[in-house]
Amino acid sequence: MIYLLKLLILAFCLSRSVGQEEPSILLDLFDYSVTFRQSVCARQREISNGTRSLGNALEGLNLNVFLAADGRYFSLDETGAIDTLAPGLIADLLDGVASRGRFTWRNSFGIIEGVQLPENRTYDELLTWSVQSFDVSAAYWTKSISRLDRGVSFPEGFIDASVIIIGFTAKSDSSLNMWSFLEPFSTTVWIMIIVTIFFSAAAYQFLDWCDHRADALSLGKDPTHNLFLTAMTFTGNFEFQPATNVARLFAVSLAFWGLIVTSAYTANLASFLVVQNTPAYEISDLGDAVKNSYSICVSRSTIAEQALKNAYPEARAVEVETEAELFSGIREGICKIALTTRASWDEYQSNRDLNGDCRLAWIGRTFLPAEGGFTTQSDSGVLCTSLVRDVLNLHLLEMTETREVERLWKKHLQQTATINCAIKEAPEEDDDTTQLSIEAMWGTFIVHFILTGVAVFVAAFHHWCGTLKCTKMKPQFVRSTQGSLHPTETTHGEQNGKNSVSGEEVFSNDLGPARGSIQQQCEEMINTQNQKLAAMVKQNTELLEIIKGINTSEQESKALTSEPDFPPELPMWENSLIENYLGEFEGTG
Repeated sequence: MIYLLKLLILAFCLSRSVGQEEPSILLDLFDYSVTFRQSVCARQREISNGTRSLGNALEGLNLNVFLAADGRYFSLDETGAIDTLAPGLIADLLDGVASRGRFTWRNSFGIIEGVQLPENRTYDELLTWSVQSFDVSAAYWTKSISRLDRGVSFPEGFIDASVIIIGFTAKSDSSLNMWSFLEPFSTTVWIMIIVTIFFSAAAYQFLDWCDHRADALSLGKDPTHNLFLTAMTFTGNFEFQPATNVARLFAVSLAFWGLIVTSAYTANLASFLVVQNTPAYEISDLGDAVKNSYSICVSRSTIAEQALKNAYPEARAVEVETEAELFSGIREGICKIALTTRASWDEYQSNRDLNGDCRLAWIGRTFLPAEGGFTTQSDSGVLCTSLVRDVLNLHLLEMTETREVERLWKKHLQQTATINCAIKEAPEEDDDTTQLSIEAMWGTFIVHFILTGVAVFVAAFHHWCGTLKCTKMKPQFVRSTQGSLHPTETTHGEQNGKNSVSGEEVFSNDLGPARGSIQQQCEEMINTQNQKLAAMVKQNTELLEIIKGINTSEQESKALTSEPDFPPELPMWENSLIENYLGEFEGTG
């Protein structure tokens, strides 16, 4: 039993030692005194004499590989070992080539964390050091003439590293949208606004029904006008004239609701217009951008920067450290356009954080065609590392022809994508240009509904408890049985009683079943109105007497005038008509 346990422990330790996938090579960047490159010259001679094929030239060899653990193309887990779930595109490609060439790499690799370099170093220097120190530099390297001249050898590329221009572009849908004015609010918010308008109009109508003094406009007679004024509140136009406390409470609530909703709509509409109308930069190539003095974001010490400076030394280049900063630089206004590779664009265009509204796009023509992939040292005599290049080149070509490289690239894009601009996915609701949802506007509606409810409750309580018995007195003129005009009073929709005095109708103070102080107040109001009207009648009587005297004088003057050219007669008051009016007013006085 003890022997069997020892065998199990030994087997476990051997499996760990053979299968460990943690970095086993400690790196000292730019230290040229140490190299992990192996000699394969013996294998090269076997190929030359025909005893070994090129495809199996590295069979059984454990290649020493340089990698950049950037979390993008190659990833480690929390323990520092290669991530088993998502190792990255580079690991998948190395596994594919190793299985075909029958060699290994997972037990002998060194890494650098991230891809940022010291300020005094360039990517060309890092590439030169890595190929001189390792059998393979398995990172994302762009092929260029300057790097070939440094002695760097490039097998078959697997990434489109062509340099392209990225910038804002106009939306492809240029058709008219007659409903664009509804975009600031969600559908639920618009429904709630309509419901609130009708609810508020009904509530104010109820307040006016409970007390005709609620509003100076007497809206109880025209519900449609009440609804119109309520709807106009949404536009910021408030025309109500509340005259009671409960009506004022409702008016304050409605006005505050209208202020919040109108302000939110205006602000969000402006945000939509600003974002949707961000100007696109219509350029066909990089020369147009330089001619227009566009600021151009470009990653420091990359092939794109070198190509830009070589072609356009006068260009306004803005150096950034990472590729992600290229896209954020455009959005933040640091630069108008950016130079990146086609592979980086294919990846970052589906990144929600960098292109959530899908407004960034590849514009113009390709600036510099190129491809990228693994690299080795160009060495055919000292350590014969060129053989490693030839083997990698053979198997990468096989993977390309069988579309294995294309499959792995699509897999990588699917794993890194967080948004699909191909179907124009709408931005999330927490973006700056999103519709305001009912969750964001709910508090405004709740406050208005509560205050309106309070106003309605108070008005109903006063009405049904009989505390609002006396309403506005409305003077009217009615005709007596003899056809003459007489003033009378109506109260609460009920005409006052009538008393006959000298065969004529006069004011009556019979108000019906009024109680207490309310009855006394109503009687005082009627007496006051009677006194004012009597004074008006007296003034009118005196005025008519004056008019009668004037007419008499004019008639006498006419009789004494004998000139033939005397002006024609003017229309005069008939004394008989005046006497009739005087008789009627004297009866009421």
